[in-house]
Amino acid sequence: MTTKKNKLKAIKKSHDTEYHYWDMSSKIYPKVKNNKAKIYADELRRISHSLRFNEKLLQYSAQIAIFNIKCATQKSGYISSPQEAFEALEDFVYHYENFCYRVFTIREKLIHFLNEVMLIGFTGYDVKIKNIIIQPLIKETSIIKELEKFSDNKCILSKVIKDRNALTHRLYYGKDFDHLLRPQTNSPIDSKWFLSWKRQVSSHAKRATDSQKILEEINHQISKKIINYKTK
Repeated sequence: MTTKKNKLKAIKKSHDTEYHYWDMSSKIYPKVKNNKAKIYADELRRISHSLRFNEKLLQYSAQIAIFNIKCATQKSGYISSPQEAFEALEDFVYHYENFCYRVFTIREKLIHFLNEVMLIGFTGYDVKIKNIIIQPLIKETSIIKELEKFSDNKCILSKVIKDRNALTHRLYYGKDFDHLLRPQTNSPIDSKWFLSWKRQVSSHAKRATDSQKILEEINHQISKKIINYKTK
């Protein structure tokens, strides 16, 4: 029988095994002059907290956008104007673009953090994921498994970063990417078309939720591996 006391112990045990870049012991950070590991860890904390707030706004705006798309096919009840629908979609895309940008920024800050905390030694423009990921120390500590999630086409994080590129560089991607997430088909604009549009919004909202969970897991796993390596 599971008692309240046992549940509290399980919760405490789960919490104790969750590590973060920013709350590791000061002994983990290199005692080297001008080392910026702690600075990057604090930046990762700030951006990660901002990402959670941004994702909340994104989910709210997604529901409003979906509601407006649904109203467009109704013959009775509340029917939103085209302007309202477009404004709702623009608001959702705005929050989604901010989310994608923060995911990209977390990846870049993480690379700089690893370069500093593991004393890899790259400087300037050489601090790139393609250079960090091939380092023997990154492979030895198995941190490579987490970093690969940012480039693996099967992983949501990779899709989010690609969306960031498309949303940020609109002129370059304009022909192949609709910035209101409308279906790119030759089918007539009917109820099925609107249903497809609604699914586009839903799938991108879910993409954000899944990315948030993956980033948290990456945070825990990389932090744990760094601690294990530094204290062995």
